[in-house]
Parts: sequence; C-alpha cells; structure tokens
Amino acid sequence: MAGQGRGGAPEEYRTNNTARVVVGWVALGLGAAAVAVGIPVLLGGTDQPREGFGPTLLPGVLLGVGLAALLLGGVRLWQALTRDEESFALRDDGLVHRVAGESRRVRWADVERVSEVRGRGPDWLGYGTHLRIRPRSGDELLVTGYTADARRLAEAIADGVRGEGRGEVRLVNGRWWQAGWVLLVATAVLGTALWAHLQRTPVPGFEADDPIACRYLSEGEREDMGLEEGMRLPEARDERIVNGCLFRSRVVSSTGAYPGEIVVHVWSAGAEELADELGFDPRPDGAEGFTGQEVSGTNLASCAVLYEIAEETSVSVRVRLENVGRSGCEDGLPEAAPELVAKLP
Repeated sequence: MAGQGRGGAPEEYRTNNTARVVVGWVALGLGAAAVAVGIPVLLGGTDQPREGFGPTLLPGVLLGVGLAALLLGGVRLWQALTRDEESFALRDDGLVHRVAGESRRVRWADVERVSEVRGRGPDWLGYGTHLRIRPRSGDELLVTGYTADARRLAEAIADGVRGEGRGEVRLVNGRWWQAGWVLLVATAVLGTALWAHLQRTPVPGFEADDPIACRYLSEGEREDMGLEEGMRLPEARDERIVNGCLFRSRVVSSTGAYPGEIVVHVWSAGAEELADELGFDPRPDGAEGFTGQEVSGTNLASCAVLYEIAEETSVSVRVRLENVGRSGCEDGLPEAAPELVAKLP
C-alpha cells in the first residue's frame, strides 16, 4: 500500500530548508556582484564611439546573468521563509503536508492534477525533482529536490493519484523550461547590449553590420564625386588608431587625370593632444577642429582636418592628390574633398 512505512506508520519526507537558504544567498551574492560590475561598465561606455555590437556584450552578459541569479536567489529565499520546517507524510488515502507548525491533509480523491517536470535542472538547484500537486480546492503543493528522497516521494504521490482514478497525472519535458530560461537570459543580455550600443556615439562612416565597408557617402554621392567604394584599412601600428578607411579617386579635368585618395582615421585620443603631436594648427575663423597641410613640389598636394567627436575620440581626414601642378593645397583639392569634409561634424 502506498505511503506505509515500517509497522504501518506513515512515511515522512522532510525538506532541507537550509539548502534553500544557502543557494538563495549564494545566488543573490553572485547576482548582486555581477549587476554591481555590469552597471558601471554599461554606463561608463555610453560616451565611447559606436564600433560594432561586440564591446557592449560584456555588460549585457553581466547584467543578464546577474538579474537571473537575483531572481533565482529571491525565489529560493522566499521559499525558505514561507516553507520552514516543511515535510510530507504519506498515508494510504493521501498525504499530510506540514509547514511552519501547521498541517494540511490532501486525499488522493481530492487531487485534480499532478504535474511532474522531468529534466528541469540540477539537483543542487532543487530541480532534480519538481512535482506540483493541484487539489480541487485550496493552494497547490510543490515537491522539489530539496525534500529528502524526493524522487521516491513523487512516484508514490503519482501512483496514489493514478490508483484513485479521479485525478490526472501529467509528465512535462523539462527541456522546454530550460529553453525558456535560456531565452529569458539571452533576451536580457542582447537587450542590454543593444541599449548600450545605441547609447554610444556613432563613428561617421563605419557600419557595425559590415566590418569592411565605409559608408560616409552614398553610392550616388560617390559616383558624382568620382570616388571608389570605401575600404576598411588594416590595423595600424599606432594603437590609438581604432579604425581606418580609404577612398580612392580620379579627378579628370582639361589638364589631365589626377589620381588621389581620401584617408579617414578614428583615434582613441583627444584632438588637441593629437594636434600638438601631428603638427596640426587650429582651423581658421574660429572653426571647430584643426587642419594640417603638406605640399611637396608641384606634383603632390595633401590637406587634412582633425576634430573631436566624443570624449577622447577624434577623427582625422587627409586628402592626397597627385600631379596637381598648383602651388597651394587648397587650389588642388578635388571637388570630393570639401563635400566629404562638409558631411563631418
């Protein structure tokens, strides 16, 4: 007969509430630590340039996993608080549930449904056994892996309800529950990372969805200016250059064809610091940023502009044009140069 121990005495299964408390506090501690680290990392990066989705994944992972741990820890501590001194005693016609000095008897005939989730998670989280008892009246009862010999207890309860023939015994695949948790955490991680990504300052011309292309100008604009498609430059030796882009051009006029190029660099340094180091001068007429000029003989003109787009983040644009045959850099610039520079802050 189900539920009878030695000498006909009802078998009693006690719940290890201490394990709930330990898991709850450990989860809360880890979750709080992850959130405490993740929030400053998240907020501290909002003034950085927007260079792809990857840099914001770290705070996303910290906050996503941290919030999941806080949720788990809170649930475990709440269960420990509300289910102190919990035990289940089996009898021939049902069970007796005791918690916090109070007892409640549930007969097999009074059970509407028993749902057991198998494969929900590890034993140390209490998920090795997860059986929910729904009586026809009153609150539900829950048997978890924290109860001693929980698997045997769950089988005895299912047998008792099944033998009575009035209640439903349902087995649920816990893989769906695990998939739900993974989806929840992934949503939190990616959602946080996306929010942080959108808060960052866009770097002109560099698109996160295409790590090779540079998109300062549309295809029509490039055709009008005689520019080829922009290409991402290889990693520079100077570690402060975080991105580089090159546009090639061929300016045709009555005096000939002039090949040239426009090079854009994004620097992890302030414009004023770079201007002193690279020999740039303040732009005339009080305009923002700095300019640099280099003229070599009569066949090369090189002009550059440098400006700051965010804290400790600058962009430099240098235009080189060969076979100019002019004495000044400004006189030899192709039409594309001022139009490109005009699109920048």
